[in-house]
Amino acid sequence: MAPFELRLGEHQPPGATPLQQGGKTPVGYDRGRALDYAAFFCNRVCSDGVIMSDVRANRRPAGALLSEVERVSSENDCTHFISCCLGRPPAFKKPGGGTVNGGGLYISEAGFLNGGKDGVYGILNPGPLVHYLVLTRKAAYARVDAAGALSFDAKTPHFFTNDTQTINQLRGLIQNRFPTDQGKGDFVAYFSARDRDAAHAAILVSDTWGIACHTGSRCGTQPINDVHYGHFVYVRIKDFKEDPP
Repeated sequence: MAPFELRLGEHQPPGATPLQQGGKTPVGYDRGRALDYAAFFCNRVCSDGVIMSDVRANRRPAGALLSEVERVSSENDCTHFISCCLGRPPAFKKPGGGTVNGGGLYISEAGFLNGGKDGVYGILNPGPLVHYLVLTRKAAYARVDAAGALSFDAKTPHFFTNDTQTINQLRGLIQNRFPTDQGKGDFVAYFSARDRDAAHAAILVSDTWGIACHTGSRCGTQPINDVHYGHFVYVRIKDFKEDPP
């Protein structure tokens, strides 16, 4: 399959339920809301009231600081958090006023824990989340060729070395291509080796590409390579227009 260009105005798959807010119906991805969710919940229990471990969903009060709730053994909450940032988790009303929503991206419940029947939002492992988004053409892999040209691929992941020089080169290319969002709201999936399954995921939340993630919590001040895996793939989420009110 040839690399494809990211376009506005893509439609959701049949059966997707629009997210209503403010008189408008987003049909795709709202980066601002995804970033707001990441900023609020980077060190808190997600809005579905769950912290995932390797073996189960662990119930904790939604919005509680992770440092103030009972610890979870073998915590593995990184992709659950990313799913909530990108998608349509339960809305959360902040005690001081205001509501926090995810980015509104439609993620099929078929990939949720027990089909979503347990009330746990999202796809819970980084590899399946990446594959789902790419296969449903909601996202694409960024790649850089030997000549330093940026493109996007809908089929084959491109593995970047997780070092400062590589990250800075990619950041410059992405930010030149997307000057409005600068890559904020995209995410990276980490790999210990190219032939292994994805081990971790983090969302980009600042112009300097600080990351937000769970397990352990990072809230935007640490760079991509603060997570010590050897490689990462860069997942560009396609942008969508809104229907008129």
